[in-house]
Amino acid sequence: MLLIDTANGIIKPGNDGWVFVIDHQPPVSWEDAKIEATDEGVYVDKSYSCIESIIKKQNVNVEHVWWEYLYWKDFPYPYTHIPNVVLKICKDLLKDVSAAEYSDEKNCFIMMNKRRENRLLVSAWFSQNKNIDFDYTQSWEIEDEHFDMVNEYTRLTPYKFNSFLEKKFIPFEGIDDPTRYDNGKSFSALWNKIFKEKFCSSTFSIITEPTFWEKGCLITEKYLMSVYGCCFPIFCGGYAMPEQLTRIGFDVFDDVIDHSYQYEAHPGLRVLNALELNRELLENHSVKKLDYMDRHQKNLSLIRENLNSFMDQFKFGLDQYNKYFSNL
Repeated sequence: MLLIDTANGIIKPGNDGWVFVIDHQPPVSWEDAKIEATDEGVYVDKSYSCIESIIKKQNVNVEHVWWEYLYWKDFPYPYTHIPNVVLKICKDLLKDVSAAEYSDEKNCFIMMNKRRENRLLVSAWFSQNKNIDFDYTQSWEIEDEHFDMVNEYTRLTPYKFNSFLEKKFIPFEGIDDPTRYDNGKSFSALWNKIFKEKFCSSTFSIITEPTFWEKGCLITEKYLMSVYGCCFPIFCGGYAMPEQLTRIGFDVFDDVIDHSYQYEAHPGLRVLNALELNRELLENHSVKKLDYMDRHQKNLSLIRENLNSFMDQFKFGLDQYNKYFSNL
């Protein structure tokens, strides 16, 4: 089995046809991944896949890939979603989550820890739309190169930006690295002491999962916390995310939120269209989550009271993974 640990840069060769990927695609250098165009200035739809490149370099005859991705449109090998990270977070959040009080007091909340391409774009868009009522976390200081990066991500789009939100970090129990809130801390503790009030008092959640270049999607604590907060989700990261979440049982409120952005091939345009198509909702705050609490609570029950049955749909992949690694 070829094991790829993208977070730590570890590759353990193997050639039995199985590939297991720990974590998501490693960050793509903005100098390497460019928005490409024809001579006529039309966006060239291409595949950005570090994982595929790693597999090819290892010269593996692939039969199947096992990973955290829910979906990847143009991935050339058969794959199975194994939600190990999501399962771990769900179990942690079940342990010691204190009671929540829900309100529509605030319009929207944005949680942005590590700096990524989509989060730079979200930061730039909200910096130019401060008439919207929003709160946020942002771990990074603005540097000169960020303007060049955003110019690249918005190439061949109608969007132009010249500012970003300021760094805004909520300290937690001595953690001084805002990109690693979860370093040694339980997600239930993070929820209770930092994020519960932010999500539960907000109507919308701008979800910036760590996917941009790839035409794929996955979920982490960012989406799970929006479910716990009973927020309407707007996904600024991930291709076909609303469709795939619907497939596994979640209500993404597509009668309220315009999710037509999800199939846009241009990654920068996909992120920014998610905000622009829902601008009126964000500006007017006319939709209230308290009017939809029965549906929000059904989402929450999927990962609480009905967690075991929710995970049953992934049983084959989890069983195969556990069986394989128990024999190593």
